[in-house]
Amino acid sequence: MSRTHSKLFTLAQLDKSALRSRCNIDEVFEQFNESVGREIEEIASLRDANVSPIPELSFEQIVESGFTQQEADIIRQRGCVVVRKTFQPSRVEQWNQALSDYLGGVNHYHQKLNEDIKSGNALRAEHPHMLDIYWSQSQLEVRQSSRLHQLQQRLNGLWKVKSSGEGSFNPDLCCSYADRVRIRQPMDETKGLAPHVDSCSMESWFSARTIQKTYESLLNGNWQEYNAFDAVGRVNTTEKPHEDSVGMFRTFQGWMALTAQGRECGTLQLVPSSRCVAWMFLSMLHNALNNIEQVYPIPSEAYLLHPEKHALLIKGLCSIPMLQAGDTVWWHPDAVHAVEKSNQSSHPSSVIYLGIAPDCARNRRYLQEQLPCFLDGRSPPDFPAVNEEVNYVGRGLPEHLSPLGARQMGK
Repeated sequence: MSRTHSKLFTLAQLDKSALRSRCNIDEVFEQFNESVGREIEEIASLRDANVSPIPELSFEQIVESGFTQQEADIIRQRGCVVVRKTFQPSRVEQWNQALSDYLGGVNHYHQKLNEDIKSGNALRAEHPHMLDIYWSQSQLEVRQSSRLHQLQQRLNGLWKVKSSGEGSFNPDLCCSYADRVRIRQPMDETKGLAPHVDSCSMESWFSARTIQKTYESLLNGNWQEYNAFDAVGRVNTTEKPHEDSVGMFRTFQGWMALTAQGRECGTLQLVPSSRCVAWMFLSMLHNALNNIEQVYPIPSEAYLLHPEKHALLIKGLCSIPMLQAGDTVWWHPDAVHAVEKSNQSSHPSSVIYLGIAPDCARNRRYLQEQLPCFLDGRSPPDFPAVNEEVNYVGRGLPEHLSPLGARQMGK
């Protein structure tokens, strides 16, 4: 983290005198820092007492009754939730087996991957357990499932959304966001991920207008009113800050467990607070106004937390509770997350990545780019152009889309 990229970073170019006229940023940061510090202490205390700070609910409860006010409040506060039995284990076992057949058989995914790595293909060697697979029939069936659609609608409902204009989206319809598969074999030690936030969580930082919208309460000194689930300033950006930035607006990132996994299984860790990125924003702003050197994020890259600068947040890092096949986990894009360094379990740790991308103009534009990739078997626009599946036998095709799936794909 030795490089600075202030030319790309609007925060470094904000008018300091104008900011100081609105409120005392140093005082705001001090108060916000104290509040977040208490929250992190609570999270760490629960974790250390073997009580998961991550909310857990059942799929049936959510779909049948929705969220109680208390449940909605804790999910918004923690910025994440585990949803038990989103899919039945027997169905997930079928998907997992079909995916295994798709990767093996005549397609020989792992054989080709090893050949590419041996030939010096750095792109494919970087994260070998993140499979460049997007269009298997298993993935298509999960994404277009009516169960997933029902859950997406409920989770979208946690957001504060305008009925029209800037910051509006349709919470009742989602776009299909094609993402990858992760499979970590037993004792796999190939590159976990240090605590970070993905580039999409900081996208509003690269436009003065969206900074003002997203962080208005903080910039006005009303930090108690900050709401990470307010869609204003997040849904619509004037343009992608970088060609490799995430093209879709997502209300939640997430995945479905193909296999049982939890602590020490080489899987997800979270700092369960929706205020992580707001704290980072105020911290950087405070330092920038006091001429303290910063390492700014790059629009196209995940931002790794610094062990010293972000020690407060890292202190709250928690492993997810034990998940069974068919359970899903969802986190707000602002929640710091990581992947454990190794899978110390005796079985593969496998997931299908899912995102919740509600219907809006920005996401419909992305679908127009994604659809041709699906038809050709190419990698989607947001991902490295490995194009592994172009000639794969048995990949998902238009005829495999349900009416809901076709609509979600923009057909």
